[in-house]
Amino acid sequence: MSADVAGRSKVSPVKSKSTSAAGHFSSTSGHLSSSTTTRRHGSERVVENILDLADLELVRDVMSEGGSGYDSRLSVDREQFALLMSVVLKKGSQSQYADLFDKIDSTRDGRVDWDMVANYLLLEFYGLDDRKKSAQVPKWRNTRFLQTPHHDVIQRVNFSKNLNRYVAISREGSIGMWDTRHCRLQRSIKITSDGVKPKDLWVTDMALLNNVNKMAIGFTSKEVAIYDLSSKLDFNCQYKVTHLPATPFCLNFWHKPEDPNEAVLSFGDTLGGVYCLFFKAATITLFEKPSSLDATDEDEEQTVTLRLSDLLHDKDKNVSVGHYSLHKDWVRQVMYSPMLECVISSCSKEANAMVLAWQGKKSGKLKATPFFIFEGINGFDYEENLNIIATAGVSKSICLWNPYVKSKSVGVLRGHMASVLQVQFNKPRGHLVSISKDKVVRIWDVQQQICLQRLSGMFPKKPDEMQIYLFFHEHQQRLFGTFNYQLTMTQLLPESESRVLSHDRPIQAAIYNKTFNQVITADSESDIAFWMLDTGQKAKKFTGCHGKADITALALDDTETILYTASSDGSVKAWHLDGSCYLTMKAEEGHPAEILQVHVLKRSVLAVGWRRSVCVFESMTESKAEVLPYQWKGGEEHAEDILSAAFSTPTTLVTGGYDGEIVVWNVNSEHASKHMVHRQKRKSGSKNVSRKSSLTSEKRVLSRAASRHSITSLDGRLGVATGNDDNDFASAITNMLFLEARKSDKSVANLVTCGGNGWVRFWNTFSNTLEGEWTAHPDVTSVIMVVDEPNHALITADVDGYLKVWNILEYCMTTNQRPAVEPPPLLKGWWAHQDSITSLITLMRNGRQVVITSGMDCTCHVWGIEGSHIGTFGQEELWRIEPYVAPPTPPEAIKEESEFDEDEVIVEDAAGEYVIPDDEVYQPDYKYETWENTRLGTEYALIRVDKRERQQPGYLKDMPYLHWEETGQPPGGPYASVITHDLREPISPEKPGFITNPHQYFMKPGDEWKYGEGKAGPKVPFDERNLFPKYILEREAKMKQKHDEELKKSEAVADKRPSKAVLAPSRRHGRVSAPRLNSSSSSATSVSPNKRISKV
Repeated sequence: MSADVAGRSKVSPVKSKSTSAAGHFSSTSGHLSSSTTTRRHGSERVVENILDLADLELVRDVMSEGGSGYDSRLSVDREQFALLMSVVLKKGSQSQYADLFDKIDSTRDGRVDWDMVANYLLLEFYGLDDRKKSAQVPKWRNTRFLQTPHHDVIQRVNFSKNLNRYVAISREGSIGMWDTRHCRLQRSIKITSDGVKPKDLWVTDMALLNNVNKMAIGFTSKEVAIYDLSSKLDFNCQYKVTHLPATPFCLNFWHKPEDPNEAVLSFGDTLGGVYCLFFKAATITLFEKPSSLDATDEDEEQTVTLRLSDLLHDKDKNVSVGHYSLHKDWVRQVMYSPMLECVISSCSKEANAMVLAWQGKKSGKLKATPFFIFEGINGFDYEENLNIIATAGVSKSICLWNPYVKSKSVGVLRGHMASVLQVQFNKPRGHLVSISKDKVVRIWDVQQQICLQRLSGMFPKKPDEMQIYLFFHEHQQRLFGTFNYQLTMTQLLPESESRVLSHDRPIQAAIYNKTFNQVITADSESDIAFWMLDTGQKAKKFTGCHGKADITALALDDTETILYTASSDGSVKAWHLDGSCYLTMKAEEGHPAEILQVHVLKRSVLAVGWRRSVCVFESMTESKAEVLPYQWKGGEEHAEDILSAAFSTPTTLVTGGYDGEIVVWNVNSEHASKHMVHRQKRKSGSKNVSRKSSLTSEKRVLSRAASRHSITSLDGRLGVATGNDDNDFASAITNMLFLEARKSDKSVANLVTCGGNGWVRFWNTFSNTLEGEWTAHPDVTSVIMVVDEPNHALITADVDGYLKVWNILEYCMTTNQRPAVEPPPLLKGWWAHQDSITSLITLMRNGRQVVITSGMDCTCHVWGIEGSHIGTFGQEELWRIEPYVAPPTPPEAIKEESEFDEDEVIVEDAAGEYVIPDDEVYQPDYKYETWENTRLGTEYALIRVDKRERQQPGYLKDMPYLHWEETGQPPGGPYASVITHDLREPISPEKPGFITNPHQYFMKPGDEWKYGEGKAGPKVPFDERNLFPKYILEREAKMKQKHDEELKKSEAVADKRPSKAVLAPSRRHGRVSAPRLNSSSSSATSVSPNKRISKV
């Protein structure tokens, strides 16, 4: 699909009067207040973006005073303007207002007034609106061709709310129903009419009666039949309105949401007549049942046949009919509008090209107002919120009409180069979708009356003449187009105004560099970006690596210092991480070749994807700038193109083909050793003979497109999107992975493949057997996958952007006679992207299993394996990868497994609701060990291998010894074995006598004690021997005895010395020294202080 943005030619007029400018400001106040956003990197804001409506009104009042400006208003120069604005508004600086003055004074007159300020701001905000509109150009998914049961022109496509299905009807009477999720064909019905041969019967139109779950169909037999859709088995005709004056060509039905009994069925015929059937009790019965109807057979429901003439004469009490005939040609479209309370009809003639008819209150008859439109119209649509009718003109233009003004249209949208066939409003976005006869779709902004987008090349090119019908489903934002018997569908992507984009173009491949902890992404414009995984910051970017060709695959060497990029031009380039390309490998000697995968081995580089043999290059040296491949010795072992490959050390290589065949190779000998296939293929000759057919080239194109998640127009013919496993693409292998953790066990599955129609298969390469298979993603064209390092989880993703996580820890771990068909446990599933997922990466980082996804929606996300979003590369906020802690789940939120189907809950729940399995319930005692996963922790663990392990104290979940009094539980903990008892009651001691009898020990104040009066005196004299203990008395006696002995000895020594001691004075250096005592006197003084020393 090609899309280009149409140029904007409309310029909004701006008046020069100040009053009109002020009026415009009131209407654009939303822009003024909503534009106060700061620039990135913290730079200074533009001053006009910080002004609100009150500020502008204040400036208008100040500058409207008398002066020399326009209309005698105030006019100021640059300095005065800067000073005035800063003082009056008290916002911004004078330098900012000086810059604003330079912008306003475009003529360089040196002076400005209020009108010049108002004109500049109006033009500035009109330009801001245009820039916003240009940034909101709709983006569409790739067009899909749906499988249909129709073999003739499809007349109508609509959505049934009761069935939750898309319903389409074709001219030969075939009805198809598709589901709303994958748009897969669910049911097909063939209707007939009594009395008319099938070859002579044509269906003209269809209308859904959603309030009663019925369908009204118009036939060329001049009758309108109403069928019941309630039964899943039968498609019974309940009512039939016959004897119409002409063939009913278009139908429309409306019912009142508040009262489903009120409904209107309108239809227009080939003679220009319009009939309206106003139902009064639609939910009870549409028409009265005639009494003449045979009711003998109660098992078979009979059809109630009514004549239109009887209904016109009010013979049925449940319905009234209104009729008018003002058109001069076939009525192309009819619609009842509850807002206008009228019926709108159109034809392709100028006179009365559009007619609005309403029912008179008094007469009850329809009154009409015709519109004259040049060359007539093919269709119309009415928008209630804008009160505008858009008409698809035969004159290549779209006119916008006020329903109350028929003289002139309020606007004209020009741009189509052929007659416009149909228009339809997209009310949520305020857009108008139109399609012309040359199969060009245009998206219009109704308020601005500009073309936002032109879509061409997305529909079948041949034949040139075909009947086209357009249906836009607002709720799902899907656009259906019918081209004769073909049915196409494309979906509008959500607005990307607030969506973070990692690249400007779809991301084709992504890879992780473990050495530098970077994620490398490549887009369709040959741009490569390097992102830091831990923070999300962009490290660097290479642009134009392969010129105009898009990059299709990425690979790294063993050292992870050389990056290999493959392109659709058939070249493989080797890059240093500084951005220099030192080697180019040409797979097809310069010719285009779409390389899907590149594998770097020790001595060679392998490339696959566009032919039936492996393309191999010799070991790279920097001596050559270009290298050509040499011939693979094994030749062509595949009958179809090789789409994928996988390598397992030391020498095992497996390749998967478009037809589902797997070949096992030895990379040293380059010869095939084994062949594996999951089902028997039709014999088409010898293995050495090339299998060719009329669709060979188409299949190869489809294989490349499907492997890159692009759906082409061949899907409908080959059955890719139909869910049919018998088509050729159902066997295609788009991805292959070895389970390295199971490498040592030869009895279990060690190879996983995935591919067409969402199939995943497990193989045993040692025994050449298929161990298990299941449909991981039903109703999709292709899937990709990745396995975590311990081979516990398998992650798959499809072309719709949905991702699933499977538990394969015990899957295919035993050998069975038949392959397992039951899928492994599904752990989680969520919508990861808005478009196809192109790459999957999973790794363990900081104690958390991380999943990295890139898609065609230009984004690359980082997720936790539990489904939580960590960040998007390209966002401003940086992130940090930390261990995941699941929030506690209340017991009532956990459901029993028997109450629901696990697949339905995870797959069908688009809101992301997920029931935590038993093994994922939050455990508060569990601690994540992140230290062991770090480099420093690993080295520290190696050092402490030989050391004695210390027992660390554990975490006590319950500590009853702290709160056993409150809970009543027995105490526990480290003192649980200690026996404790209650304290005994204390014994009261005997009180002493001076407390009990104080009168015997104490006297009152003023009393004198007399010995022998009233009191008994001491009978025994006081003796210290009775007062002190014996050992104290003995010790004192020994001390006295020793003291006496020492005293006697000193006295005896003193008596032996002379009685007089002469103390002679001495003079030294002219000073008289103090008298010096002799030794005897000093000794006597120290021993016996009672003795006096005689003076000299």
